[in-house]
Parts: sequence; structure tokens; C-alpha cells
Amino acid sequence: MPKQWLYSCCVLTGIIITLVCLAGVTVQQSATAGETTPVPPFIDDPAVIGTWYSVDYVSSINQFTPGQRTWKDDLFLSDITFSPGGIGSGAWRWSKGCLWWDSGDKHLCKYEIREIDGETYLFLEWVNGDVIDRGAKPSYYVLVRGAAKNTDTSSLGLVRACGVINIGVGLLFIAISIPLVLRMIPMNGLYGFRIPKAFISAELWYDINAYGGKQMILWSIIMIAVSIVGIFLVNAQASLMALLAVSVGPAVIFPTIAVIVTLIHAARLQPPEK
Repeated sequence: MPKQWLYSCCVLTGIIITLVCLAGVTVQQSATAGETTPVPPFIDDPAVIGTWYSVDYVSSINQFTPGQRTWKDDLFLSDITFSPGGIGSGAWRWSKGCLWWDSGDKHLCKYEIREIDGETYLFLEWVNGDVIDRGAKPSYYVLVRGAAKNTDTSSLGLVRACGVINIGVGLLFIAISIPLVLRMIPMNGLYGFRIPKAFISAELWYDINAYGGKQMILWSIIMIAVSIVGIFLVNAQASLMALLAVSVGPAVIFPTIAVIVTLIHAARLQPPEK
């Protein structure tokens, strides 16, 4: 029975990973299928390389006054990194004088660098739904240059790195749990669910650890699936809470659920009669 259960889990893991990967590819393909604006050939612009941080959002370039913020709410675009070769943070891509999001309709956003009062500012034309659908005049993000950082250490890069780590952690939990499910680990103080009730008898030890191993495998499979989804679908424009939920959440939430469910199961077991 334990071997059949493990075989079913392995099959389920393969099916989930395959479906999630196919879903991610489908999303990417569907996103690029609607492309309507041809992107320009890459032209280098050394002046734009680095990281820029948003300081304002104005209706026109001339409206901006250094030190006097016009936009009072939170800025949707917090920062953007221009790396060599036309690569930007997240899915941003760029060529000299323009920027676009490399999915869906690649609407070009023009940018312009100006020196104002001894400070360098980047004015980024923001092409949103009002501009595309209703022909409104675009507004501008105003960004100031900051310390350059590599695209891989951007928020999106960190999320993807955490997703890969979560997948590794999930596979490790599965590997550790298999001997428990197969009842191969005798009573000990180092390996397994070492709760007081498990040490009452060998029977309880094996029952609790076999059940806990199954739960850890099940929730590790879910953790792996969620992490893969996060790698494919989370973009650099997601909120901080969304980024934390995708990057840190799986490794904390799902193993905790497995432990809690195991503890509830153990509490319901009756000690063997002497």
C-alpha cells in the first residue's frame, strides 16, 4: 500500500508539473499572439544604462518641478533597470529612445533624458489603456538615476530565484518523507515526527510518521506547483505583498499545513493496549 501511494504521488507530481509548464507556455504564447506594434531594432544608449527610480507622475514634461511632487498617490512603476543589450528589469525591453513590455501588444513608450538643476531625470511616456483605447494624451513617469543594479537582483529575479529554491526544498521534503511512508525509520531522536505521543510505542511511531510523510509529500507537490506558477506568471509590476506571497509563502505555508494535519491525526490516535 505505501509503495502504491508513493507511485500515485510521483505520477501526480509529473502530471501537475507538466500541466503547469504547458499553462505557462500557453500564457506566454497567448500574450505575444496579440502583438500589433513592431519593435524597433536595437540601438545602444549608454546614457540610460542603470537603475532609475520614480519620483513623480506628470501630465507633461514641463509640469515637473524638482522637489515638488505632483502625483500624491503611490507610483505604480517604482523603478526600472536598463541593462546592456536592450534588456530591462522584468519583461521590459528597450532601444534608444523607447521602451516596451515584452508581452501582449508591444506599445512603445518613448523616453527622454534631461538635465534639470544639475540632476539627471528620465521622462518615460506612459502608454496605458486610456492612451491606447481612447486616444488620450500620455502622461509621464519622472525617474531619477540611482545606483545601478543587475536585472537578476531585481524583484522579479528574486522571485524567480526563490521559486527555484522552493522547488528544491519541495523535492528535498519528498525525498526525506519517502522512508517515513515506507516505515523504514525506527524510533529515534533525530529523524521523523518526534512528538511525545510517537515515542509511546513502535506502532504509534510508524503510524504517525507514515501519515506525516504522506502529508509532507502531498503538500510538497502543491508547493512545487505553486512555485512553478510563480516563476511563469509573476511580473515585476506585482505588488510587494504578491511578490512576498509567491517567493516566501510556499516554503512556509505548505510544510506548516502538513505538520498541523499530522499533529491533528496523532491526537486522534489511541495508544495501544498493554
